Amino acid sequence: MTLKLLLPVGISFYTFQTLSYVIDVYRGNVKAEKHFGIYATFISFFPQLVARSIEPTNNLLSHIKAYHEFNYGQATYGLKLMA
Repeated sequence: MTLKLLLPVGISFYTFQTLSYVIDVYRGNVKAEKHFGIYATFISFFPQLVARSIEPTNNLLSHIKAYHEFNYGQATYGLKLMA
């Protein structure tokens, strides 16, 4: 019973996230992403649903595309918090 309820919620998130992206590209707010990995990360970033509703594409996509240097201390701290 729970799976039947949760599945449509997940599918609708991906549908609306993709629709938001397509509309932003059509309006010229952002350029179409040519790197499939970046596009897939943007579409499948499910924690965004928990934080807030669907937002403009550029808010999250610019963070995904930015260069991030790996920091061992921050990574181990984050893993400790998750554990």
